[in-house]
Amino acid sequence: MNWFAKKQSTEVVGIDIGEHSLKLLQVRRQGTKKEIVRFKRLPTPQGAMEGEWIRDFPLLADALRQLAEGVPPQLPVATAVAGQSVFIRHFTLPVMKERELAMAVPLEAEAHLPIPVREVMLDYLPLGKVVEDGVQKQEIMVVAARTAVVEQLQQLFREAGLNLKVMDVESLALARTAALFDSSWQAPERAVALADIGATTTTFSVHAGGVLRFTRTLPIGGERLTRALVDFFQMPWEEAENTKTILNLTGDLGTTGLTVLLHRKTEVVQQVIDQLVMELRRSLEFYQTRYRQLKVDKLYLSGGTAQMQGLAAYLAEGLELPVETLNPLLKLDISQEARSKQKEMEATGAALAVVAGLALSEVE
Repeated sequence: MNWFAKKQSTEVVGIDIGEHSLKLLQVRRQGTKKEIVRFKRLPTPQGAMEGEWIRDFPLLADALRQLAEGVPPQLPVATAVAGQSVFIRHFTLPVMKERELAMAVPLEAEAHLPIPVREVMLDYLPLGKVVEDGVQKQEIMVVAARTAVVEQLQQLFREAGLNLKVMDVESLALARTAALFDSSWQAPERAVALADIGATTTTFSVHAGGVLRFTRTLPIGGERLTRALVDFFQMPWEEAENTKTILNLTGDLGTTGLTVLLHRKTEVVQQVIDQLVMELRRSLEFYQTRYRQLKVDKLYLSGGTAQMQGLAAYLAEGLELPVETLNPLLKLDISQEARSKQKEMEATGAALAVVAGLALSEVE
């Protein structure tokens, strides 16, 4: 599996497959200009997915065909493997020729992966020379994914009639979107963190000098906030979802009857977000202990929950770190063909960060 492609296609279709929604974004490159030419979002059919595993192939393949209706079949498609099926590791090896390295990496990876190498597809990227105990070595980054999950996705896209060219990792896709916002984020002296808040989990990663150094899946997502409102106020799920869109985590709500109720709802949500702050702090501290030379100077936030009013400011205060929301629409143009979808895209906002990064993939 090739995770590190080398060339750029002028047009790529990104498809983000989630437990709750399917998102498609097609991006065209014209020189330095990047514009969205197609967008579509559909709910993931109930029962089709369980975590990263596909449980109903015909159902999901049919939904994928509907999602990609009108996409030229020759266009390259990029998607991502997510969740506990992806492993990213760093290690050093003696300096050697490329052919020798290709043989040595899987052998060394065996000692660093939680499952046997024979059960994963992997790719690697040499990161450069380092000195260990006075001996020059080369640092290697390995990206591996469970073969069974990768083969499921490959079969799914074949059945949907799509030209799957890139199997990416969410953290690397998000990094491409972050690059649109910060031209210096790959500088050797910079380290930035990314947090994508999904429905049930948050994908957290740290990129130092533009290189993915650390990734972790945190057990808190947007549904945890909804569940807290449902349980505390005995309200329907849909009402709780709508309530999240009107709360302001850092606003002054006043003291009158209605605003007091909103204030109480905000406090309930804040209690869950405080748990997320704690998980993010632990992850940052773990990274800092391991890579002491570079301190994270910014956190980029994405996912549907990232659009909650005041969330970025609330996290910034709790983490004592600048936080910015990744909304790709602020950096990508919208073509005339996609204008009819502009309002829907604006409503999706930061939930487009992963699929935008996929559509910005480099394709061989």
